[in-house]
Amino acid sequence: MSASAYNNWDREAAVKRAIAHADSCGASCDGGRYVYNFAFGSNLNPAKVESRKMFPAATLRGVLPGWRLLFNHTGGFGNIEETTVCEAERYDLSRLCGSLPEVHGVLLKLTRDDFARLAWEEYAYDTIEVPVSVYGDDHTKDHCGVQHALAFKTNACALASTRTLPSARYIGLIADGAKASNIEPSYCRWLDSLRNACRP
Repeated sequence: MSASAYNNWDREAAVKRAIAHADSCGASCDGGRYVYNFAFGSNLNPAKVESRKMFPAATLRGVLPGWRLLFNHTGGFGNIEETTVCEAERYDLSRLCGSLPEVHGVLLKLTRDDFARLAWEEYAYDTIEVPVSVYGDDHTKDHCGVQHALAFKTNACALASTRTLPSARYIGLIADGAKASNIEPSYCRWLDSLRNACRP
């Protein structure tokens, strides 16, 4: 991790990159008025989203197969990585209570302004486009199957050990949010096992 790059993270530049990315990919919709964000960390919690004064035009549950939820962002915050990378790099995930090979979360349909504000707040993260499989119960004529979205992935300057565990408070926000959002029960059980592992 580069301490200098992390400490001097340029929020304004990060916002510009995120908006430019949104304008050039399948995560943008309704003529660019909205951007889909795949939330897998604390923004999986509806209360956290509201506290950030974000009001999604739509919220859909979804799963990203072939990826894993990690906490190797400085401070033990959430990050996602492809399972193939985890295997090729031989990541040590032994402390993650049997890390699952898929990431569940919610698709937040945000206005450009809300998305820009979120990009400002997500310190030392870059956006990546991911194809999220929408839960069957959330299918509509406009959202059936896969919805492309932008997710926030840790920039190299903020990477920590893959053995890093989240704080009890942070994993609690995610675990409670998953239940409040009616995320797949098996995923909620895994989050609960992580919560238990992180108790003081």
